[in-house]
Amino acid sequence: MQEFSIIIEENPSDDDCRFVGQRLHEFNVSQTGLEVKPVAVFLRDMEKNIIGGMLGWTFLDCLHINILWVRDDARGKGYGKRLLFAAEREALNRACRHAQLETLSFQAPEFYQKQGYRLLGKIDDVAGKYTWCSWQRI
Repeated sequence: MQEFSIIIEENPSDDDCRFVGQRLHEFNVSQTGLEVKPVAVFLRDMEKNIIGGMLGWTFLDCLHINILWVRDDARGKGYGKRLLFAAEREALNRACRHAQLETLSFQAPEFYQKQGYRLLGKIDDVAGKYTWCSWQRI
């Protein structure tokens, strides 16, 4: 019988991470017949510099929001909401019925509540002072 080793790597190579991601992608497609499709929405200035962005993916009928970020000096001006809604519109075009994301307590959970997201679950006392939250919008 072949033996395998479990190795924790603090700085894995991009190629190794892509390899594992690709294998999971292939498995998901083999089971569902559907592709995972990335979603990327950017807020740019006149020089095309990135001021904010939303990165995520759609799979089955769900939008997963991985990252939503707006530069400090552009916050509070509605750009986060516009990025979020642009991603949701794209997800609707892809026949998605759900949206899901995770935040930490310092990452504007009130923002997501105002946009109609509901709390699915939370883990308190993360690193001694934060809460990890999972949000969903139907």
